[in-house]
Amino acid sequence: MMVAEEECGSARAPPSPKGLKAAVPSGEAAAGVVGPTRYQVDHRALLFGSRFGRSDKVNSKGLRDAKLYAAFERTAMEEHNEDLTEQLHDKVVELKEVTLGIKQEVSNSQTFLEDMSRTFDRAGQLLARATGQLKHVAQNPSSRHMCWMVAFIVALLMALYSFIFLFRGTSLRSIAGRPSGVFLAP
Repeated sequence: MMVAEEECGSARAPPSPKGLKAAVPSGEAAAGVVGPTRYQVDHRALLFGSRFGRSDKVNSKGLRDAKLYAAFERTAMEEHNEDLTEQLHDKVVELKEVTLGIKQEVSNSQTFLEDMSRTFDRAGQLLARATGQLKHVAQNPSSRHMCWMVAFIVALLMALYSFIFLFRGTSLRSIAGRPSGVFLAP
């Protein structure tokens, strides 16, 4: 049973005579001795019974067992915490390795992208220069460049015609030196 503060006595306000009689035996009440305060009473023991024994007072054997049990609980909890700490350390080390791997991959990818960017910039510059020259040729149709281009196309067509005329009677297989009837001969 829980004890009210009026029954236990308090340093702030003197207990009522009715509460004093309930908390303190009549012999002590006459002597002016006040009982334990509300914070000095083990309310759990009063409600559920003392884990140290059946009486309201703490017995030494129960107290020793309780301290031993509490020490065992603390030791078990510390071991469990150490195991969890080791697992956490292992995970942190693994996470660090993964992070370093990601950092390496990112730096490699960034280097690769910078090289590609430079290559595309050069290709873009070449294309811009070529389109500029084509625009120049297209704007001046009577220029010298147009004559050279027409001469090159005529020379290319003549070379193709002569190549076809010279090798008209022979097949490509005989040119390569293989017999015509055998496929992949040794």
